Amino acid sequence: QQQQQQLPGTDAPEAQPQLWVSRICGVWRVTWVCSPTARGLVNGSAALLVPTPTPAKGDASRGTAAGGLGAAEGALCWNSAGQVALAYETDQLWPGVWDGRRQCRVELPQQAAAAQAFASLTVQVVQWSSFDGQAVSGFVYQQAGLAPDAPLLLQAHGGPAIAMACDRSAAANSTRYPLRHLLAAGFRVFLPLYRGTLGFGDAFAAANVRKQGLDDLQDIMLGLDALAAQGLTSRTCSIGVFGGSYGGYLTMRLMTMHPDRFKAGVAMYGFIHGRWMSFETGDFTWENEYSGDSKVWPQPSELQEGDNFPNLHKISSPVLFLHGADDDICPLSQSKVAFNVVRSRNLPTQLVSYPGEKHGFCKPANRTDRDRRTLAWFQKYLP
Repeated sequence: QQQQQQLPGTDAPEAQPQLWVSRICGVWRVTWVCSPTARGLVNGSAALLVPTPTPAKGDASRGTAAGGLGAAEGALCWNSAGQVALAYETDQLWPGVWDGRRQCRVELPQQAAAAQAFASLTVQVVQWSSFDGQAVSGFVYQQAGLAPDAPLLLQAHGGPAIAMACDRSAAANSTRYPLRHLLAAGFRVFLPLYRGTLGFGDAFAAANVRKQGLDDLQDIMLGLDALAAQGLTSRTCSIGVFGGSYGGYLTMRLMTMHPDRFKAGVAMYGFIHGRWMSFETGDFTWENEYSGDSKVWPQPSELQEGDNFPNLHKISSPVLFLHGADDDICPLSQSKVAFNVVRSRNLPTQLVSYPGEKHGFCKPANRTDRDRRTLAWFQKYLP
């Protein structure tokens, strides 16, 4: 699929851009605009239009590649002959390179050992309809052959306005939120792409504005039901939840609003009260964009519906809190208050503060500690 439009003030054919798109769950995602020609490349479940401009001889150009279900990621490069090279992978293929000169995929030698070591780890796309008929999708990561009654971990992604790729390597990589240690331990991981996630059009991305912790929460809960209905999990399997930033907020939100469904949680650098967070940090971007005008007092009650603070007493399962001591986006105080509420209810809980870390964990030693603590927590409290 491609569309041409004339750039203002020009009438030259080479100035007409092409849209590079991929089709995901019935939605055409525009991922990059380039010119002057496009050549179709089919990659797994997504159709990509690979830009092939004709720069001056000897010149090298670069563009931004697409990220999505079965799409290319990273840098896109081409030579003066318009021959493109890009790295890509799918839910079935490990990372490789598309060689535009030879018009074929080139396997990466360094991927062979990783592919063999993690051959049993799989990822697949699942889809369901939400309460209002909205189509929602997500990913399931697991060891091949894992029984439906294996414990399930719901990963609530942060953002919420970020795009997630259905990549084979996502199950094996050591990333911001690695999964491989959890999968190797026998857990199944479910990553729902609730409304507010990027990649499904502007309306979908904006659908949780002033509705955070409300409609997106229903997307997630109905996704859990869909897994059982589709036979991917049993209806009686134990469920835990974890996530960072907005995912940390959702972890607490899910445990407060559905305490009977979640047996344990790990909340990383989340928040419990939007306005409190805004005025403690002095950064009003979040509230102004997602909740409303931060200068309006008193804050309208409908904009406080999604706050976790009034409902923290409903948590009935063990929670581990992990937070950077110098977080200037979601302050440590947010986790401290939640920790003290859970502790006051005589529930197993722990708060770990990492000195020198801001919003997220950058130091390798802290990342290792996070992974070990998260795995140990779920192994201890998720039957």
